[in-house]
Amino acid sequence: MNPLAGNDEKMSNNSNKEKTNKQLIKESNQTENKSKQEVSTFINLSDEENILVNELVESGVKVTPEKVLAIGRNGSGKIVWLEEGSAASGYKHIELRHKKEFDKAGIKNIINFVKESAINGKETKEIQGKDRPIYEVTYQGVFYRVALQIASNGYIVSMNMVSNKK
Repeated sequence: MNPLAGNDEKMSNNSNKEKTNKQLIKESNQTENKSKQEVSTFINLSDEENILVNELVESGVKVTPEKVLAIGRNGSGKIVWLEEGSAASGYKHIELRHKKEFDKAGIKNIINFVKESAINGKETKEIQGKDRPIYEVTYQGVFYRVALQIASNGYIVSMNMVSNKK
């Protein structure tokens, strides 16, 4: 009997165990990651809003889930959302560039107003500038007209007040 054969067999068994353990860990991690995707929830969003965020992520849309401030479906069923953004787009842009307009109009919660406008506003045939359609919306019982720019993927780029005079 070859004494080295026993060692080779032990090494082979150990290698198989190690491989099995690695496979189990990998499978466990895949299951854990899948579970995380299925139940991803984000602070300050309702269950329905979290489902929409996850739908965007799963469909491959460029979105930063933890920075979504508001999300919903517009009248045509498209998901539209507002992220924290930057000075160039999103909530930070809207607040930096247009807060005084909202204050003057008596809008206290810009995020809710933007969401309501994007989801329930009615797009008119008018355009402000090159690419910002004008929407009409009733918010907290008051009629407003806003210029609302939404990217093709549903990201809310910017919004500003427009005179109620046509």
